[in-house]
Amino acid sequence: MVESMGALDLKMREHMQLEIRRIQQTLGLTAVYVTHDQTEAMTMSDRVAVMNGGRLEQIGTPESVYNQPRNRFVASFIGKVNYLQGRVASVDAGQARIETSVCNCRCPANGARAGDQVTIAIRPEHIRLHALMDGGEPGNPFNHVRATVLSSVYAGNLRQYRVRLFNQSDLLIETRAGDHIWPQGETVQLAWQ
Repeated sequence: MVESMGALDLKMREHMQLEIRRIQQTLGLTAVYVTHDQTEAMTMSDRVAVMNGGRLEQIGTPESVYNQPRNRFVASFIGKVNYLQGRVASVDAGQARIETSVCNCRCPANGARAGDQVTIAIRPEHIRLHALMDGGEPGNPFNHVRATVLSSVYAGNLRQYRVRLFNQSDLLIETRAGDHIWPQGETVQLAWQ
């Protein structure tokens, strides 16, 4: 399959994506655009359908597909993602308390019940890096973990970090390019909502 804009350079491709969307909206047309480029799908769409092997996995707005993926395939297909495996310890008021090998987490229950084995998906841009607290652990006992910075890559508008948790698993983190730069080898505190 040939992507319709695959031969264009990045700037022209981005311009054409916006121009096609503008024309479609101006004329009030319904259009179906098939692409393997996730950014293109998110940029050009009111609704996105994610397919896997001819099977519809999820359909929704770009925001809902990105922020509430129905399963691991959709989460991985639309953007970058980190995973933590855990067990639901309890559910209260729609919030699950999940025990993982690296930390205790709180997140929306999404139908999970106490005792369920679950996978937590955390987008790299949702993780914040902080200096270690002088007194030890942060006041909030959830969604915090220590890590060591393995690498830092400047990518224009963002900086990508690869960090290693104490259980030897790695996470990808993306921060704004102007944020504090954490050097390789630094031990940091990670936090997320």
